[in-house]
Amino acid sequence: MEINLNENRLAELERLANAATSGPWIACGPSFGASSPKYLNEVVVDNPEDDENDGIEVCRPPVGLEDAVSADMEFIGAANPAVVLELVRRLRNAEKTARMMREALQTIAVMQDLPYYKVCPNETAKDAHLIAFGALAEQLKGRES
Repeated sequence: MEINLNENRLAELERLANAATSGPWIACGPSFGASSPKYLNEVVVDNPEDDENDGIEVCRPPVGLEDAVSADMEFIGAANPAVVLELVRRLRNAEKTARMMREALQTIAVMQDLPYYKVCPNETAKDAHLIAFGALAEQLKGRES
């Protein structure tokens, strides 16, 4: 199944993550006296620095399915709002970098077609490469500030 993560979908994920209960979240469940849970049947806020919100229940499965959804609870706990926001940020940065790389490669291609560069073909690729990637480095510096 292909999922379309266009900018509208990313903005919606970002909106939902910002509106959700802040985390971190963890999956938990009954231990029946053991050192770890027998199964995971809920997701709660796990933030010891925030006594007011620590332990707030985020989700619980339907009655009767509590011991059948451990993997789902673990996934939901791991995919908390902070993780979703970080993934959206990284995807946007990766797409921006890919766009800038395509532009740099297009610059190299254009420069190699100029008459000056056709005189010394062995030097043109190196020169165009250095000029284009120098321009890319300048764009990246501008993005960081």
